[in-house]
Amino acid sequence: MTQEMTDCPVCKNEVPRGAPRCKHCFSDLAEHWEGGPSGGGNPLLPVILLGLVFLACGSWVYWTVQHQDQLGQVTVDPREERVVVVYTSTHVEPTTRQIYFTDVASIEMEANQNFLGANQWLVYLVTTTGERILINRSNSTPLESYASNIAQHTNKQLTIINNIRAGSEMVGVGG
Repeated sequence: MTQEMTDCPVCKNEVPRGAPRCKHCFSDLAEHWEGGPSGGGNPLLPVILLGLVFLACGSWVYWTVQHQDQLGQVTVDPREERVVVVYTSTHVEPTTRQIYFTDVASIEMEANQNFLGANQWLVYLVTTTGERILINRSNSTPLESYASNIAQHTNKQLTIINNIRAGSEMVGVGG
């Protein structure tokens, strides 16, 4: 089988049609060939693919925001010796939960940090049955004083848990 030959548009030496470079002058020939790597194909295809990626990402963000339970107001009532937690959501009716001080074993604050600088603070009421009830969270503000205040009002011990994650524990890193 013989290969169709043509002249290089730069040095005029004979080269195989469709070759990416001239073997004589090393010029980039891809732009000179009709239907070649940069000369053919549908120019809308990359735009459509990029649009589909943005649509998928946007749909994921919208779904996450619409279906994420959100923590509403937390009130410590020392007179009634209870903590009232109001949970709100974008897709269900708000719910209220009352936890009496006698049912609280301790207060926990988790400080989650990774080497990329992402931080998250979570404050939990830990009940006498071992249940952990989220009462506050933040990705921007440390919650040590908040957790300390809740522990002081409920007269319970505060435990601070520091979780520092290395790169090997992150998704997609390592084998």
